[in-house]
Amino acid sequence: MNIDSFAMFMAEGNPSFEMDVSLVFGSPKNREKILRTCFDSIDIWSLKYFGSINKSPFERRFDSITKNAAIIDNEVWVYGIDSTVSSDIVAAVKIAAEWYQTTPQAFIRNIC
Repeated sequence: MNIDSFAMFMAEGNPSFEMDVSLVFGSPKNREKILRTCFDSIDIWSLKYFGSINKSPFERRFDSITKNAAIIDNEVWVYGIDSTVSSDIVAAVKIAAEWYQTTPQAFIRNIC
């Protein structure tokens, strides 16, 4: 597993203006497994930005936390994530790790 191919971005919004993953950490790198979190719920986010964006929504439950997520351009987006709440961050990382069939550490090491 190449740790440099993972990236986690907190507090994304409009996919048209998402963070460029290749430029993170000072030098261009090819990131293949990307987790993006969004504070808005999936319903609010969809009303704001959905338009013609192709997404595949799904729901995951870990412990007592249920989160909505979607695959957009082969990236995992998790909604309703408050970056000041550790259980939200853990849930988002678990969802992405499950989707990409890897360990949560791969994403925790590359938070932006």
